[in-house]
Amino acid sequence: MLLQYYITVLTYFGVLDFMNADPTCFDSEKNCALWDSIFKICKMPDNAKKVCQKFCELCDAVDGSWTVWSSWMGCDATCENGTRGRLRTCSHPKPSFGGNDFYGDAYELEPCKVPKLCPVHGGWQTWQDWSACSTSCGVGMQSRYRNCSNPVPDRQGNHCFGNSLEDRLCYPGLCANVWSKWQPWDACSDSCKGGIRTRSRICSNPSPFTAEGDCPGNSTEIKTCDDKLCFSDCYEIHQKQNKSQSGIYNITLWKTKQTIQMKCDMDTDKGGWT
Repeated sequence: MLLQYYITVLTYFGVLDFMNADPTCFDSEKNCALWDSIFKICKMPDNAKKVCQKFCELCDAVDGSWTVWSSWMGCDATCENGTRGRLRTCSHPKPSFGGNDFYGDAYELEPCKVPKLCPVHGGWQTWQDWSACSTSCGVGMQSRYRNCSNPVPDRQGNHCFGNSLEDRLCYPGLCANVWSKWQPWDACSDSCKGGIRTRSRICSNPSPFTAEGDCPGNSTEIKTCDDKLCFSDCYEIHQKQNKSQSGIYNITLWKTKQTIQMKCDMDTDKGGWT
């Protein structure tokens, strides 16, 4: 600020008459060495040329000037909207011997347009809500979906990258235990009518994480074997089968339970004879 004040005073009193200055290189200020030691004026060429041109060795200084703008470069887009630029250089002339660069921009941009529509690349919509769990208890699966329609790919644009479907595990809660299927009936305890047979089932319990509680009902069923009649002699056959005829019959001995074949006479003297 102090330096600018001194320059203004000198200009006011006609010491610095720049418009009609003698083209011969000279110093308007006689104490340039002092000014440079205090204000470093030689490091400020604009001011130094006005008061200490010779002292600061700026007699041959040439300020730079811009060349004319170059032609506009090509548009940086291959479709629709883009930008293009042009250049100029501070070389007409180039700054030399301490001269200043020319003020302003060396590069200029403007919008440009290419008469071609750009491809439309697809974009994902937001995820839909998760579906209901596949099970009402225990561990199941659920999924959600999203569409590639924000926007829809067009004019050879890329489809959306990534998955349109997501799956995850779900757990509504513990399941109540349930019975397995009945096992086949066991063999009859007796070869004749009057024996019993059984079958069983289990209360399934895969893990404490998925099931709880007891199954209602019984784990075992019992029933009599009524699919086969056994006879201990021909008379019993005649009594229980009224229309039986004479012939060979299987007889099960009551004591040993051994089955043998026996010829029975169902005609003589009211029948039932061996």
